[in-house]
Amino acid sequence: MRTSLAAALAALLCSILCTPLVVAYFRRQGFGQEIRNDGPPQHMVKRGTPTMGGVVIIGSTVVGYFVAHLVTAFQGGRGPTASGLLALFMMVGLGVVLVIYAVTVFRGGLVMPTALQTAIGFVTAFLDTLGIGSFATTTAA
Repeated sequence: MRTSLAAALAALLCSILCTPLVVAYFRRQGFGQEIRNDGPPQHMVKRGTPTMGGVVIIGSTVVGYFVAHLVTAFQGGRGPTASGLLALFMMVGLGVVLVIYAVTVFRGGLVMPTALQTAIGFVTAFLDTLGIGSFATTTAA
């Protein structure tokens, strides 16, 4: 119970204290919400508002996870588990991919692959998974 409360408090404090800093950083970098001109005039006040608050949420989750394990270690428990770290890294990895995608779309540099390129990618990945062809490096054991 004490561990969960410590993790929740650490994540809450991290999100409350870091959100203004991250918002200011994103404004300086120019990451903001684009508002179409044909929309309602009330929406124009939202122009330039940073929309990547998930970065702070993911960071706060990581801080809370490690605080919980620090509290557990001080109480004589064990450290992080493999499954916990796997879930944490999957969440952070997905967040990184989504941020990269959002920045790419924001800057106008996203080029969608054609249907042929997508099909070639799927076939190559499938054959690589099966170990057919010279797509994967081979190692001798």
